[in-house]
Amino acid sequence: LPEKREDYMQVARAYHNGERYQGADSIFLVIIKSSPDYVPAYLGRARTYSKMDPDTKLGLSKPRFEEVIKVAQKDSLKYSSELNEAFTYLGYYHMMNDNWSKSKDYYNRMINLDPNNKENKIRGYNNIGNVELRSTSGEKTNEGRLPYLSRAADAYNKVLAIDPNNAAAKGQLNYIKDFE
Repeated sequence: LPEKREDYMQVARAYHNGERYQGADSIFLVIIKSSPDYVPAYLGRARTYSKMDPDTKLGLSKPRFEEVIKVAQKDSLKYSSELNEAFTYLGYYHMMNDNWSKSKDYYNRMINLDPNNKENKIRGYNNIGNVELRSTSGEKTNEGRLPYLSRAADAYNKVLAIDPNNAAAKGQLNYIKDFE
């Protein structure tokens, strides 16, 4: 199969694009069984499960993206975009399930993956700020919200240190100032 792996990948992608997700999953699994270190097949499978659970309510992709990380981290620079996609999904998944620390762990992994990648740092810090803002919802008092707001502002200021014109970070900082 390894010599025909790209042919199988094309068929799996065609099933995926045609919204025949079970078929795509089956073919990605065939590729993974014959090439257990082939990261694109794991990522294709994770994306397929993501399409089957578009609002992330069931968490179908969670174990699939965890598999992407497990296989891709063996060469984290070669597979940095695949790892970042997995970190993004898992950070969002845990944020939506109110697991703030786990969410921030994934976004910190995004920030630290490649010290020279400014885009990953910006996305990671913006996402950490978003997690901090979202976590204020569990606080009953304004005083209880202040530490979260302070950490969110810190994250957005780190974005502005990298990209002084970042509109998202500026908007969130204005929101925090208005709230305070």
